[in-house]
Amino acid sequence: MKFPDTLYHYTIGPKIPLIVHSAHLKPFGFGGAANPREKAVLWWSCNPEWEPTATKIVSLDGGRSFERPTVRALHDLVGCFRFRLDVRNPVGLHSAGVKLLPWTRIPLVAGIAAADVQRMVLAGLELGAVPNQWWGCLEEVPVQWEVSGLLQVDLMQPNGSWQPLAGMAEALERAHANPTQIRQLRASQVPQARGL
Repeated sequence: MKFPDTLYHYTIGPKIPLIVHSAHLKPFGFGGAANPREKAVLWWSCNPEWEPTATKIVSLDGGRSFERPTVRALHDLVGCFRFRLDVRNPVGLHSAGVKLLPWTRIPLVAGIAAADVQRMVLAGLELGAVPNQWWGCLEEVPVQWEVSGLLQVDLMQPNGSWQPLAGMAEALERAHANPTQIRQLRASQVPQARGL
């Protein structure tokens, strides 16, 4: 299996304080899974621009209505961030306790039910994603890896390009610069929307 040189984890401004507080990128579990023993996955993509499935359904009015904004609208509302993971040394990552898996292996290792896999793929394709670009791990990734250069945080610019930030302190400052509040709809609130 050939690892890409770089993998990306995409997120939005309101998530940055939570990441700083926990000091980790954490796997996310799906509460409405068909398999109750399903393991949470920290998702990565080798798409360097934006992973379409990272644009979740959100509410701007406190939960009265929900919509999936465009990436540009999401950038303007709350800011878009990405974590860039240097994967050129998979043995080093593995020795640090992080085992990256391609999409084809994740369902088996994480115990994702076949029906959920099908829903995730179909939803991803509908959004313009390429499932073969998906990667994941079951372990937390410490944001302190930025010190060693393994992990870098970037901020999306208005033109869609990415600006490297000095670290999590700057990411937090940039996230606080945009006080727009949104509410994200969790897939477990709408089980048939898994992968959305």
